[in-house]
Amino acid sequence: MNGNGFDSLQQKGLKDEGGYVKTQPFYTEGDTTAKNVRVSPKICEIRTLADYFSFLKEIHDKNADRLKRQKKEFGSLFLYRGQGNVAFDYSPSILRSEKNIKREHLLCREFHRRFFETMDSYKTMFDEEVLMQHYGVGSRCLDLLESPLMALWAACETKSNGDFKNTYGEVSVWCLDYENEDLKAYDSSTVSVIVNTAKCERYFSLGNLAMEYHKEHPTEMQNFIYLKDVLRRTVVARAKYNNVHFTHQLNCFAVMNLNKLVDYEGNFQRKFGISAEQFSEYILNAKEKNKGRGEEYQKPNIARLREGKHTLNADFSELSPWDLWFEKEKPNDSPFVDSFDLYRYQYNDSENENERVPMYAIVPPSAKDSLIEELEYTNITNATVYPDMDIVAKEMLERYGLQIEKEEKE
Repeated sequence: MNGNGFDSLQQKGLKDEGGYVKTQPFYTEGDTTAKNVRVSPKICEIRTLADYFSFLKEIHDKNADRLKRQKKEFGSLFLYRGQGNVAFDYSPSILRSEKNIKREHLLCREFHRRFFETMDSYKTMFDEEVLMQHYGVGSRCLDLLESPLMALWAACETKSNGDFKNTYGEVSVWCLDYENEDLKAYDSSTVSVIVNTAKCERYFSLGNLAMEYHKEHPTEMQNFIYLKDVLRRTVVARAKYNNVHFTHQLNCFAVMNLNKLVDYEGNFQRKFGISAEQFSEYILNAKEKNKGRGEEYQKPNIARLREGKHTLNADFSELSPWDLWFEKEKPNDSPFVDSFDLYRYQYNDSENENERVPMYAIVPPSAKDSLIEELEYTNITNATVYPDMDIVAKEMLERYGLQIEKEEKE
């Protein structure tokens, strides 16, 4: 499932012909072995707003029943992602090509340099990444919306991209219980680790990353960064509403890291007696491997490894951040079907631990224009989704049937 075999529809458990459904095994977190878990997507074809509301009601009613049966103390946060083309994968734009990855750190620095007054007012790199994502520069963030109507609008809108006129649109449903430890605030240390990776070069050491992280968390030492956060980690982060777009769209973001531990000339193996692959596999699966042990075993960092809080046949007493070197990876170079563990966040219509049933609302091309018209009845328009003055002004003119003639120059 890696290299040229990567297929965005397979990532979702979908196929592009006819019935959409494609059942397949997928890989669980940090493990390259195919598990006996099946992905069997549930598809609802949406042609009218009534179809969509029925789809949403079914999901919310089932989730309410689940929470009641499981006697959950907290509720759930529902999120939605609308895409004009069902074939688009779930990966942040900056990680989709080798060129992007190689130049990501340059892009971050240049954007900050050009807009330093705005950027210097921000306290975290996450704020900067969100702004870059908003302006289409590219980031480690994948947009999610709390508004299902705006997500449907995004799946149907074709004016800004005519290529979507003949493609099936998609709204995917994401659901995290409020007690989920992967639902993070904007100032989370985990989020900080992930987004500050963007400022590192293609090959970087933990020491390089720690210096960037330390700027936001000056009282936390580099030895306490959880290594899984660097290797392969996704969390859902709730951004500040410091932008009118985020306030209107109710944005959240899936924030992603995907890196490979590299062993230059075998230095790591010679020093610690295990390969980089063995070390990575242990870090990614430490929670599972150390069930019954305390957090110090389940969440490895350098400090804990140096103290012997691990079950590897290795001596890490002299491990330092400069011993750990990483290479940024593309999701289609990863050995995982679901490169960012996103199945964990998508709504699952099954409580069988051996099955995942994500929910997708699929919009046929022929229904897109009529759905956009229906959404106008709920005041979901281009101007409410993107409330910039120029867009609002243009919509006002269209609404009142006016046309402003530009003054001709002699």
